Amino acid sequence: MLFNILLGFIIPWVILLFALRNHLKLVILFTPIGAVIAFLFNEVGFQYFWGMKPIYKNVTLSALPINLGVFSVMACFICYFFTKRKVNPLVLILVFSLILTVIEWIVVVYEILFYFNGWNIGWTYLSYVLAFVLTYGYYVLLVKYNILRKG
Repeated sequence: MLFNILLGFIIPWVILLFALRNHLKLVILFTPIGAVIAFLFNEVGFQYFWGMKPIYKNVTLSALPINLGVFSVMACFICYFFTKRKVNPLVLILVFSLILTVIEWIVVVYEILFYFNGWNIGWTYLSYVLAFVLTYGYYVLLVKYNILRKG
């Protein structure tokens, strides 16, 4: 579990707060949506498609640091790029999904994460694309209602 806390929570947050220290509004706005999407996907996933070591009585406890760490942090970073960079959102979604998929593939290779019921790395990529599309939808709503300014 120390591995999950260190690599899934502490290191991502240190990187995020260093990199986006001048953009804390984005961190405040997008951390919750990143965590909500992560919890939603992982609750379903842990019940039907994947598992993670160490395994506890509550299977989602292993992913708690990652839900609040890596996934929340990635939501903040992608929204920073939606807001501050002139890059096509679809390209960002596909690239960020690929980055997370490669990281997850490494975790699968080291047998920390395992798949079952036909789940595979391709489905993983598509789930990240869907998660980032939902994040982008939230970003669009914030811009539409002038909570966040584009550019």
